[in-house]
Amino acid sequence: MNYIKNPNLPENTVKCVLCDSRVEVEVFEELTHLGIDVLTVPQYNELPNPICAHPDIHCCHTGGREFVTSQYFSDNFNLQVCRYFKKNKLCEKINNRVIEKELKREYPNDVYLNAFVTSEYIICNAKLVAHEIIGNTDKKIIHVNQGYVKCSILPISDNAFITDDISIYNSAKKYFDVLYVEHGDILLEGYNYGFIGGSGGKISKDALAFFGDLKTHKNHFDIKKFCNNHNVQCVSLSNKRLYDYGSLIPLFEQ
Repeated sequence: MNYIKNPNLPENTVKCVLCDSRVEVEVFEELTHLGIDVLTVPQYNELPNPICAHPDIHCCHTGGREFVTSQYFSDNFNLQVCRYFKKNKLCEKINNRVIEKELKREYPNDVYLNAFVTSEYIICNAKLVAHEIIGNTDKKIIHVNQGYVKCSILPISDNAFITDDISIYNSAKKYFDVLYVEHGDILLEGYNYGFIGGSGGKISKDALAFFGDLKTHKNHFDIKKFCNNHNVQCVSLSNKRLYDYGSLIPLFEQ
């Protein structure tokens, strides 16, 4: 078993993911049925309740065993990973850096970790994202106006993703193959809608899992076609409306 080398983009079958601790039972059971263990983010009462346990708020995977996490989640994440290592007889330790700034309720104090990292690029609001992510990187920074970047990006491959944010689409389309989709069909309690990036994540090189039924999105035909063009199949983890649980972040693969 190995860490995911390229953030969000496994090369083999995923064995462990990071999710919101409040994912619906059907989703948890389906992931378990697929042979995937689930680590979770506990609720943080200093953030708005709908996003208080979102992985893309508390954790940014920068590649391999390198992670950047919030002050609140850091110790909990280390503990869960250590237990997972012991259970699976793994020995390579995680390198988890903690951001100096504390996450707070008001925007933009909740987006310090909300960056999308690939093998060559980091898409983020460079004015807001934590320096622990971009401070010493040799990757090209693509600045966007949106603060909730990872929330707004659903990864397909190292050169392709789906977004529902027009500023991200316009800034990234010359570097990536990007599908732009409409807002409105993804639920997030307390908000008018959720974001596409928060609605799922990769569970293998050729499979993209959704928190809910992809058919409930008005652009589901376009999404499936785009994924098929990149040799990726779409997997619905339940038969309910799509829900924004703050991304499914793959951690370890076979």
